[in-house]
Amino acid sequence: MKELFILTLLWPGFLFGQFSLKYDNYFDYVKAHKLEYISKGALTFGYGFDDGLESVLLHHYSGFEKVFPEANPYWWNPTLSWKNKYRDYDNGDKRAAFPGSKTWAVWATDGYHAVRAAKKVKLIFAITINIGERRPAAYYFYDAIFYSTCATAGFHTSWSIIFKK
Repeated sequence: MKELFILTLLWPGFLFGQFSLKYDNYFDYVKAHKLEYISKGALTFGYGFDDGLESVLLHHYSGFEKVFPEANPYWWNPTLSWKNKYRDYDNGDKRAAFPGSKTWAVWATDGYHAVRAAKKVKLIFAITINIGERRPAAYYFYDAIFYSTCATAGFHTSWSIIFKK
């Protein structure tokens, strides 16, 4: 199991090719691509913020409640809000509250899933942005769809296949 964990941490590094040789060093490359680094850095910071917020909601909700005492716990508290994807879970009606509420649109059911979706969107955009490169606009859309599909497949592999309840 330890080997699987280490492999999941290291495999992305093996996917990248050699650094472009038209720059003398990394800092020259960063200077030449400053806007791209600022954009990707801001999106990645937002991803990290959302990752922290997701963990706070899931593991330290009382800390969230201290900062936002007026927040609706039926939207923000995952121990309560998970039921929002069902029509009336407490009375046995486990049908979807609306089309997609239990699958592709779960992000619209509660704060926890909305934060997870926002986190994924930021990461996908951070990966997709290539400011110094001229490409047709549709290519960015295709990249976003591709990377989103890869992330969803990775989630599905762990959630639905390996660690299935």
